[in-house]
Amino acid sequence: PEFRGAEAPDDTDYFISSLEKQLGEVGTILAGNTGDNCTLPHVISPKDSRRCAAFRQQTWLFHDEPVTPAARYNQESLTLDVLVVGGGVVGLSVASELSAAGRSVAVLERRPRAGMETSTHNSGVIHAGLYYPQGTLKAHLCIEGAARLYAFCGEHRVPHDRCGKLVVAVDDTEVPQIEAIEKRGKANGAEGLEIVDRGFIRAREPHVAGVAALWSPNTGRVEPEALVK
Repeated sequence: PEFRGAEAPDDTDYFISSLEKQLGEVGTILAGNTGDNCTLPHVISPKDSRRCAAFRQQTWLFHDEPVTPAARYNQESLTLDVLVVGGGVVGLSVASELSAAGRSVAVLERRPRAGMETSTHNSGVIHAGLYYPQGTLKAHLCIEGAARLYAFCGEHRVPHDRCGKLVVAVDDTEVPQIEAIEKRGKANGAEGLEIVDRGFIRAREPHVAGVAALWSPNTGRVEPEALVK
């Protein structure tokens, strides 16, 4: 990596020092406590959570307070198969799959709640797979991911809406563009795509003006905060 001239040694030392401190904090947290009077917030391990009866129903480990001295906790080690760092939608999904497979898992999150970074700072759109080039991994994962996300939301009662989307051509010069998007989307496996006329647009979205549009019925939206609960 490129460092900033004379600042390089200080920057490097600071980075290493910060990393060592964070790893030390993780070790302090995972030193754990036993018994029903556990004071360590939000501890979980499918195999080891019985040590702390008060948190048996928790499925992640959060630490949003200053780390107290290790003497506060008993020194019996908490043994885990996997520690997932980051409680966003990806980290929680990985932890869920590992836990379902019988692994003992903890998720370490620096924020007070799950998903407070990128996972909830987005528009919440569930994309239908219109735009990625055919045969790419992004195209495949978008199509499969949308179907699985709708199924997950339905099973776990996560607020969502398969509302559909109009990709609008405001004049005749833009019609070839939406036709190209339709062709790409169908090649990717997106279902229900069709070119619609002014009447369809007006009936669906009265305040939108266009000569034609691409209708994508499987585009939707999800409530990001509810998804990561």
